Amino acid sequence: MAIINGSVTNYAGNFAYFLDVYEIQTNVANNQSLVRVDVWLTSNTRSWESLSGVDGTVTISGVQHGFDKIVSIGAGGRVVLTTCDQWVTHDAAGAGSISISSTFNPTSSYSPGRCSASGSFALSTIPRASSLTSSANFVAGDNLPLSISRASSSFTHNIEVRFGSTLAISRGGYTTSGTITWTVAETKALYGHMGTAQSVNYTLRLITMSGGTLIGYKDYAGTITAPAHSTITTAANFTIGQALTVNLSRSRAAVTHKLTLAVGGTNIRQADVSGTAYTFQFTAAETAAIYAKTPNSNTVAVKLTCQSYHCDHLCGTVVKDGTATVNSTAARPIFGNFTFGDINSATTALTLDSQRLVSGFSTLQVTVPAADRATSTTGATIKKYIVSCGGKTAEIPYGASEVAGSIRAVTGGSIQVAAVDSRGNQTSVTKLADIIDYTPPKITTMTVRRQNNVDTRTRLVLEGTYWQGNFSAEKVNRPTAAYTYQASEAGGWSSETALPITIAGGKFTLTAFIDGDLGANGFTADASFDLLCKVNDLLSSAQLSRVLDRGIPTMHMTKDGIGVMKLHEQGSLDVAGQIAVTDSGLTTTMGCRNASHMHYFTDAPNHWFNKPVYVQGDVYGGNNYNRRLLYADELLNKIYPVGAVYISMVNTSPASFLGGTWSAIAAGRVLVGVDTSQAEFNAVNKSGGAKTHAHESGTLRAQIGAYDGNSASLGYTASEKGPDIFHYAFTHSANSLNIANSRINHATKVAGTSAAATNLQPYLTCYMWRRTA
Repeated sequence: MAIINGSVTNYAGNFAYFLDVYEIQTNVANNQSLVRVDVWLTSNTRSWESLSGVDGTVTISGVQHGFDKIVSIGAGGRVVLTTCDQWVTHDAAGAGSISISSTFNPTSSYSPGRCSASGSFALSTIPRASSLTSSANFVAGDNLPLSISRASSSFTHNIEVRFGSTLAISRGGYTTSGTITWTVAETKALYGHMGTAQSVNYTLRLITMSGGTLIGYKDYAGTITAPAHSTITTAANFTIGQALTVNLSRSRAAVTHKLTLAVGGTNIRQADVSGTAYTFQFTAAETAAIYAKTPNSNTVAVKLTCQSYHCDHLCGTVVKDGTATVNSTAARPIFGNFTFGDINSATTALTLDSQRLVSGFSTLQVTVPAADRATSTTGATIKKYIVSCGGKTAEIPYGASEVAGSIRAVTGGSIQVAAVDSRGNQTSVTKLADIIDYTPPKITTMTVRRQNNVDTRTRLVLEGTYWQGNFSAEKVNRPTAAYTYQASEAGGWSSETALPITIAGGKFTLTAFIDGDLGANGFTADASFDLLCKVNDLLSSAQLSRVLDRGIPTMHMTKDGIGVMKLHEQGSLDVAGQIAVTDSGLTTTMGCRNASHMHYFTDAPNHWFNKPVYVQGDVYGGNNYNRRLLYADELLNKIYPVGAVYISMVNTSPASFLGGTWSAIAAGRVLVGVDTSQAEFNAVNKSGGAKTHAHESGTLRAQIGAYDGNSASLGYTASEKGPDIFHYAFTHSANSLNIANSRINHATKVAGTSAAATNLQPYLTCYMWRRTA
């Protein structure tokens, strides 16, 4: 509602003329509203009656309405002169304003005179274009549900899909809801705008119609997204030669796939898959191609790629890595035969058959003929043969021609040869040989002992085992034995002497006196001997050595005395060799009453005592080269006489262990040899010198010489030098060549320093003592 105030020509202070304007109805479909105008006349203190009708007009948005009114109004009264209604059309936006005016022309006395009012009236806004209340985003190929809010039930709507200014798809006939179902052609058209991307932005335009009249439109931004790519739900692992089934999970049935299987970086097959599963049934050529990608391994990398398509648009790619594994049983080498034989001439000479092996001694040779060489049908190469027998192995490099290898000292009869390919796969062939379980002879017991432990006759006890069997009908195994000896110190083995061993039940024994360097009397008593026994059979031997000790005992006791390292012959103690006393002093008591006679330090330089010798009584030197006797104090005087200097790195006075009287000397000083030609060093025990020295000015002089001996040049002349430290105001004629013609006063000052400089020479400290008494 709005009020438009007007004016009167008479009694303006008592009469008022105005318009009351408002909308009483709207027509949304026609974009119109019904505007009503009430024309009012009011009075303050005056009264008036027109007695007859008075003409007036009301103009609404250019349309004039006339009226005629008999008026009777008292003081303070209000009169509606007329009410006019008019349909007006809003602008395209549903809003706008209109002009309104009115006139009323009474002419009688006491009337308000000419009344008029004019102004504008703002129309309310009538809803025009409808609104989309649902999302404009959708996945390509999926239905797009629509929810529309409209201002009038008569409104209908059209939908446009736009990319920039390009109209792609148009649909119509929607009211307040609906669903857009896209055709395949439309979906492909949408993908055409998406290109290789997985989404594209677009504009959805909602057009509002009222019958055939365009009410308006609104644009909404949206995004079209491609469906998610499918996923591979199974592993990409398979055994070469067997099928691989791939299962897929997809977002919609319309999505198709392109599966690519690559092995070792090479594409093996590409397949178009419309469903959700596919099985690779490999052809022989494909299997061979896969084997060719893994010539040196039992596994090879697999890459399974799935490309998802919707209406010919690539929605995405997923890759799953896996492993193709060689069936080691199906792919192993083809190998079936070899030959073998014993090539040890020593054993074949006994067995008389190369197919019989002697355990521990035969040399087995395995041969793979060219016709029997191993091959591969799965792309591998044969690398070698591994021969195994009795826990030992040997390798034979592969060759197209005949190859052979051997194992020494085999211990088993089962011979296995394995052909090995480049993948490490093997095919083994086993053959059995006749094995002779031979064991070499073994000496289990050997003792040699002198009769009564000291006599020359010597008894040998020998026991052992041997293999009791036949290598062949002609070669029956029997052991023999012999011995040889040598003096332990002199060396030189004797010739072998046969031993009459007894053999029975796989054992041999002997207990008998044996001949030695004394023949049947055995071995010299005061010497030791090395004895070596040997036992031989048809194939091998065993030997064992022992030492026969001397017949002289370490201690020989008789009723007359004891012999040490010899048989007792004289005295109470008869010793052969030296007597060394290391842990205590040696006390010797002689049988003479007044004198004792012993030889110490005599005849040879290796007769000595490791401990002090204490003598009670006088000691007299002998008459040979060792007759001089020295006592401890006499020895000190000879090595360190009075005045000698003792130097040590240990702060222990020599008086404590050498004896005598000693004084520490030269603390913080060095020793200098006496030089009688130098005053500082011309006598013993003089000291002097200083660690530091100061270079002060009193110890310094300066000299300035004349140029080329010319007394007229700058410098002191020889006659002018003197003891003065400073000498001022020497004047000399200037040299016109290099000095201006003037007089020069000059002086040279010598400056020193009181700081002390070190005089220390490199040194090493120690302790020094001088013997004083």
